[in-house]
Amino acid sequence: MYTIDGKKNLVTDLASAAGARTALGEVVPYGQLGRSDHQPFHELGIPAALFIHSPLEPWYHTPADTLDKIDKNKLQETAEIVGASVYQIARPDTPALQHSRVAPQPVDYDFENRPPGA
Repeated sequence: MYTIDGKKNLVTDLASAAGARTALGEVVPYGQLGRSDHQPFHELGIPAALFIHSPLEPWYHTPADTLDKIDKNKLQETAEIVGASVYQIARPDTPALQHSRVAPQPVDYDFENRPPGA
Protein backbone atom coordinates (compact mmCIF):
# COMPACT_ATOMS: atom_id res chain seq x y z
CA MET A 1 0.00 0.00 0.00
CA TYR A 2 1.15 3.48 -0.73
CA THR A 3 0.07 6.89 0.54
CA ILE A 4 0.84 10.26 -1.02
CA ASP A 5 2.87 11.46 1.97
CA GLY A 6 4.21 8.07 3.07
CA LYS A 7 2.38 8.36 6.40
CA LYS A 8 -0.15 5.95 7.82
CA ASN A 9 -3.83 6.85 7.88
CA LEU A 10 -7.17 5.22 8.57
CA VAL A 11 -7.01 3.18 5.35
CA THR A 12 -3.50 1.86 6.01
CA ASP A 13 -4.34 1.04 9.64
CA LEU A 14 -7.43 -0.91 8.65
CA ALA A 15 -5.69 -2.71 5.78
CA SER A 16 -2.65 -3.63 7.86
CA ALA A 17 -4.83 -5.10 10.58
CA ALA A 18 -7.02 -6.87 8.01
CA GLY A 19 -4.00 -8.29 6.20
CA ALA A 20 -2.77 -9.83 9.43
CA ARG A 21 -6.17 -11.42 10.05
CA THR A 22 -6.85 -12.70 6.53
CA ALA A 23 -5.13 -14.59 3.73
CA LEU A 24 -1.80 -12.83 4.11
CA GLY A 25 -1.33 -13.54 7.79
CA GLU A 26 0.98 -10.53 8.04
CA VAL A 27 0.80 -6.77 8.33
CA VAL A 28 0.67 -5.12 4.91
CA PRO A 29 3.57 -2.64 4.65
CA TYR A 30 3.14 0.83 3.20
CA GLY A 31 5.32 3.42 1.54
CA GLN A 32 5.13 6.68 -0.39
CA LEU A 33 3.87 6.90 -3.97
CA GLY A 34 1.62 9.37 -5.74
CA ARG A 35 0.20 9.72 -9.25
CA SER A 36 -2.73 7.34 -8.93
CA ASP A 37 -6.41 7.26 -8.00
CA HIS A 38 -5.70 7.81 -4.30
CA GLN A 39 -4.13 11.24 -4.86
CA PRO A 40 -7.35 13.29 -5.35
CA PHE A 41 -8.77 11.82 -2.14
CA HIS A 42 -5.62 12.77 -0.24
CA GLU A 43 -5.79 16.29 -1.63
CA LEU A 44 -9.33 16.61 -0.23
CA GLY A 45 -8.23 15.36 3.19
CA ILE A 46 -9.85 11.94 2.79
CA PRO A 47 -7.69 9.04 3.99
CA ALA A 48 -6.70 6.90 1.00
CA ALA A 49 -4.07 4.43 -0.16
CA LEU A 50 -2.97 2.76 -3.36
CA PHE A 51 -3.08 -1.04 -3.20
CA ILE A 52 -0.88 -2.67 -5.81
CA HIS A 53 1.13 -5.85 -6.13
CA SER A 54 4.71 -5.38 -7.19
CA PRO A 55 6.68 -5.91 -9.22
CA LEU A 56 4.20 -4.87 -11.86
CA GLU A 57 3.41 -7.29 -14.65
CA PRO A 58 4.93 -6.32 -18.03
CA TRP A 59 1.47 -5.80 -19.55
CA TYR A 60 0.33 -3.34 -16.82
CA HIS A 61 -1.44 -0.34 -18.45
CA THR A 62 -0.80 -1.60 -21.99
CA PRO A 63 -3.27 -2.86 -24.62
CA ALA A 64 -2.30 -6.38 -23.50
CA ASP A 65 -3.67 -5.65 -19.98
CA THR A 66 -6.81 -7.79 -20.36
CA LEU A 67 -9.16 -9.60 -17.97
CA ASP A 68 -7.68 -13.02 -18.75
CA LYS A 69 -4.43 -11.94 -17.07
CA ILE A 70 -6.00 -11.23 -13.67
CA ASP A 71 -4.22 -13.28 -11.03
CA LYS A 72 -7.05 -14.87 -9.04
CA ASN A 73 -4.87 -15.30 -5.95
CA LYS A 74 -3.90 -11.62 -5.90
CA LEU A 75 -7.52 -10.63 -6.47
CA GLN A 76 -8.60 -12.89 -3.59
CA GLU A 77 -5.99 -11.40 -1.22
CA THR A 78 -7.01 -7.86 -2.10
CA ALA A 79 -10.72 -8.61 -1.79
CA GLU A 80 -10.21 -10.18 1.64
CA ILE A 81 -8.19 -7.19 2.89
CA VAL A 82 -10.67 -4.63 1.56
CA GLY A 83 -13.67 -6.65 2.76
CA ALA A 84 -12.25 -7.14 6.26
CA SER A 85 -11.35 -3.43 6.44
CA VAL A 86 -14.84 -2.34 5.43
CA TYR A 87 -16.38 -4.76 7.92
CA GLN A 88 -14.12 -3.50 10.71
CA ILE A 89 -15.05 0.14 10.16
CA ALA A 90 -18.74 -0.70 9.74
CA ARG A 91 -18.88 -3.02 12.77
CA PRO A 92 -16.14 -1.96 15.23
CA ASP A 93 -18.08 -3.66 18.03
CA THR A 94 -17.27 -7.15 16.68
CA PRO A 95 -15.68 -9.07 19.59
CA ALA A 96 -13.26 -10.97 17.33
CA LEU A 97 -11.66 -7.68 16.28
CA GLN A 98 -11.03 -6.68 19.89
CA HIS A 99 -9.05 -9.89 20.43
CA SER A 100 -7.15 -10.04 17.14
CA ARG A 101 -3.38 -9.87 17.48
CA VAL A 102 -3.13 -6.55 15.60
CA ALA A 103 -6.40 -4.82 16.39
CA PRO A 104 -5.71 -1.12 15.82
CA GLN A 105 -5.85 1.19 18.79
CA PRO A 106 -8.45 3.98 18.73
CA VAL A 107 -7.20 6.92 16.68
CA ASP A 108 -8.95 10.23 16.10
CA TYR A 109 -9.44 10.54 12.35
CA ASP A 110 -11.57 13.69 12.37
CA PHE A 111 -11.72 14.19 8.61
CA GLU A 112 -15.50 14.58 8.49
CA ASN A 113 -15.49 17.81 10.50
CA ARG A 114 -12.75 19.67 8.64
CA PRO A 115 -13.64 23.00 7.07
CA PRO A 116 -13.82 22.95 3.26
CA GLY A 117 -10.39 23.12 1.66
CA ALA A 118 -8.57 22.10 4.85
